[in-house]
Amino acid sequence: MSKYLPRIGGPVCVKFISLLVVFTLTFTVAFAQTRTISGRITDAKSGEILPGVSIRQKGQPNGTTSDASGHYSLRLKDEKGPVLVFTSIGFVTQEIPLEAQQTSLNVKLVADSKALDEVVVVGYGSQKKESVVAAIVQTSGDNILRQNVPEVANALSGLLPGLATIQSTSLPGGSGPNDQATQIFIRGQSTWNGASPLILVDGVERSIDNVDAFEIDKISILKDASATAVFGVKGANGVILITTKRGRQGTATLNVDAETMINTLSRQPTVMNSYDGNVQKNIAIVNEMAVNPSSWQQYKPQQILNYYKTQEYPDLYPDVNWLDEYTRNYSTSQRANINVNGGTKFAKYFGSLSYLRQGDLIATKDYGQGYTPSFTYDRFNFRSNVDFNITSSTRLSVNLSGLYGIQKSPNGNNSDYATFWKSLYGHPPDVYPVRYSDGTWGQNPSDDKFYNGITAVNFNGVKSDNRTQINTDLVLDQKLDFITKGFSVGGRLSMDSYYTTRHVIADDGVVMKYIPPSVLGLPEDQWDQYAIYTYPTSIPNGYNYTDLPNQYTDEYSILPGGSNSKVFRRTTDYQVNFNYARTFGKHDVSGLALFKRSESAWDADFLNYREDWVGRITYGYDSKYLVEINAAYNGSEKFDRKYRFGFFPSMAFGWVISNEKFFKKALPFVDQMKFRYSNGWVGNDQDIKRWQYVGSWNPLTRKWTFGSPFEVSTGLPITLEGDIPNPNIHWETAHKQNVGVDAAFFKDKLNLTFDYYWARNTDVFVSADMRTSNDIFGAALPSANLGEVKNQGWELDLAYRHQFANKIGFDVRYTQSFNKNKILAADDAPLRPDYQKRAGYSIGQIRTQLSQGIMQSWDEIYTGVMALDNTQRLPGDFRIIDFNADGYIDNKDAAPYAYNGVPQYTHSLNLGFNYKGFNAGILFYGAWNVSFVTNHIEFNEGYTVINDFIADASWNPAAGRTTSATYPGLRLYTTSPKGEFNVEDASYTRIKSAELGYSFNKSVLKKLNLSRLQVFLRGYNLALWSKMREDRESQNGGLANRTLSYPLTRSYTLGLAVGF
Repeated sequence: MSKYLPRIGGPVCVKFISLLVVFTLTFTVAFAQTRTISGRITDAKSGEILPGVSIRQKGQPNGTTSDASGHYSLRLKDEKGPVLVFTSIGFVTQEIPLEAQQTSLNVKLVADSKALDEVVVVGYGSQKKESVVAAIVQTSGDNILRQNVPEVANALSGLLPGLATIQSTSLPGGSGPNDQATQIFIRGQSTWNGASPLILVDGVERSIDNVDAFEIDKISILKDASATAVFGVKGANGVILITTKRGRQGTATLNVDAETMINTLSRQPTVMNSYDGNVQKNIAIVNEMAVNPSSWQQYKPQQILNYYKTQEYPDLYPDVNWLDEYTRNYSTSQRANINVNGGTKFAKYFGSLSYLRQGDLIATKDYGQGYTPSFTYDRFNFRSNVDFNITSSTRLSVNLSGLYGIQKSPNGNNSDYATFWKSLYGHPPDVYPVRYSDGTWGQNPSDDKFYNGITAVNFNGVKSDNRTQINTDLVLDQKLDFITKGFSVGGRLSMDSYYTTRHVIADDGVVMKYIPPSVLGLPEDQWDQYAIYTYPTSIPNGYNYTDLPNQYTDEYSILPGGSNSKVFRRTTDYQVNFNYARTFGKHDVSGLALFKRSESAWDADFLNYREDWVGRITYGYDSKYLVEINAAYNGSEKFDRKYRFGFFPSMAFGWVISNEKFFKKALPFVDQMKFRYSNGWVGNDQDIKRWQYVGSWNPLTRKWTFGSPFEVSTGLPITLEGDIPNPNIHWETAHKQNVGVDAAFFKDKLNLTFDYYWARNTDVFVSADMRTSNDIFGAALPSANLGEVKNQGWELDLAYRHQFANKIGFDVRYTQSFNKNKILAADDAPLRPDYQKRAGYSIGQIRTQLSQGIMQSWDEIYTGVMALDNTQRLPGDFRIIDFNADGYIDNKDAAPYAYNGVPQYTHSLNLGFNYKGFNAGILFYGAWNVSFVTNHIEFNEGYTVINDFIADASWNPAAGRTTSATYPGLRLYTTSPKGEFNVEDASYTRIKSAELGYSFNKSVLKKLNLSRLQVFLRGYNLALWSKMREDRESQNGGLANRTLSYPLTRSYTLGLAVGF
């Protein structure tokens, strides 16, 4: 074959070798140009597959996207140091340089908290944040979970400027019999008629109380008229939009979260022990001897005082710390969640199942009665959100969610609860022991003021209120691009059912006794002969008493309380909407037209109807100039035909000045700056009763009679005119305006939002009991729209975050809000003095008599203005100011003082830190310019019960506390004016939440075959700085009203989060 080879060194050989070299080089270059890189893209936190991620080679036109399983493959053009760029909405863009000959690269994208906010949920839709011109703030479900509190409402404060919450209870299960739910205010209070915001869950009006935080994707707060006008007659107090999680295309991911909590009491008021309390009681007796000599019978000599101090005879001279007896050192709660997320191109799904168990801090126990009557709450939540892409242009979403809750509490009525709460906060320590030495429970049968609350909650039985809720949504979206690009139509049908039942174990009580101290001196084995027994039954039979068996009732659906009970609620919503969104060069146009109708009713009531016709048009030019016009035409069956429908328009304008060329050149460090202005009208019909345009008649049991003196009955009942109708009753109207600025600096590290707003509510509903009528009218005036309120304030949101190259990062966020309202008209009596009118002051303005120091002598009493009856006035009493200068002191001297119960200022400071897998955060939250009235305890009707701070502040010459005293001299049976002392400054700052966590790194996760593993320790309400004597944000509980007062708590949580 050698003859066929070219001769070495010959010309043919040179050509052949040259051709071979060229071919080899060409092949090498060609191979390099078609080098393929491939890999898989996942979420760095959850491990979920990420489809639809954009992958491109930097500086080159080639690119691709990840498929349904997160895989990608891209042919590269070889060049020196090729770089791949990975981009996806909601994640930080990554640029990764490739090594020589590298052919595979798996990437984990990190969620970008700022990018997640780029899409903002608005009324009946969503918008890009850059195009939003309304006052809207948003937070994520993860932020809600970090607050470490089961109730979503309590988690909101501090996260969103302009929103304030007022928590009055930590009752397990939230609002229930004899308790109050957390109040929510958006931009303060602008009406005295139902100031709570409208709350929508996935577009449907639903309660926030039973929403599970693990299901929440985002929460948006809509504050100004531009944002809320589409909700018309229900949007005046702001709107909260809760969006739940939905499925993602890709392999199914399973997440499991488990938390256990330890709950302890927060700050509580204290009363003096038996010895100190009786010492102060003696002082009170001496103080009032001049006006009530009979109180000397209650004076305790030192020998008796020593019995209280030494506890030599605890059955006769007890010293009981009732707060300790009533409560546990701690309680435990648990919550767990398991959810799955995934799907295909055809169907995407999110499923969640949660369990919540809230334990009880009240020291209930099964003492052999066969049950434990605790305050507990167990709740199961479920959710299934499924999206079907029936065709490329048709999507059907099916949402099914619900809960089953069991709220347990001791059996009893309002009086029983009032007895218990009263005892919890102020039970005399010396009236009787909790239990005598022989185990019999203590109770003085002649004592009807302070019942042994421990027996009241433990031996009356237990009741279980069972709550069942089922929510169903069917949502259809149909693209109509064949008509015109960007056009679509949608429909929604929502059906909700809520049902409550009750199961009761009834008990008749327990045997109790009282041994009077007068037996002291007799042998102890004879004391019981003088004991006074109290038996559960009305016919006691002494030592032969036999306890009756407990009575068990089957689960029933009608709660006690008659026609006012709320057992079953059904709601149906249906809507049709047309949407349009399209971009023409520099022009962005969108539109919405929507019809919605709602029907709802409790039990067998007539249906409540509401109808909404909504429209919205948005326009943007070159991402610089923005316009939005909204309108709602709402109908409510509360009003007569003339006022049944109302029209509520709004408009808003925005200027993104940072997109102007001159601005970019002048201020290059400013990444974004947008100015906003909105102006519009919204309505409110909360707390307005139905059908007030129709009068009523009140039939009596008496019959019409004729004749005298011999009366003849006609058999016809006498009927009197009831409510006087007012056919002009209609909704309140709020005219709102807002100016704001959004800005970002230094590559989005520093972000600023500021809003200033002002509003005027007109035609505010004034109910009949608020109106002033003269005696000659002969009846209560009808309700009418006669009120007017103005409201104004501002909000600041300032945030800074930075991530260092050494993997250390931190973020700081400070928010502050101010709001103040003023009543302009409230149908006050025209001749009433201005300081007595509601007009001119804030809603709920506190009014009280004012003091001017303490009168130190009888001379000061006689030389000052006094009341008409001064038989109980003494040195050591407050000098009350004659505010109206009429020469004497009475109730008309009560003047506006301090603030109301809704804070004017709120602020928060959120600090975060992260390093590799570690993260830490703390949230401070506070409020000031807020007040409420409390009822401090000073020897309630002669009993030895007094708050220690009252004794320490009281006028007491023997202790050298006269001019320095801030509280009058103590009294036992008589009283003295307290002036403004009971008005408490309710301002506070608290550590609302804190977190310390660790997320395990990739190598550990790979070994365990997990996508996520995190452990964390969280706390809630950890510290409080305030002048308040107890931790209570509302006067609807605690010292202010002891019939509604499950105490507030702090909690510590240990949690584990695992992803598969």
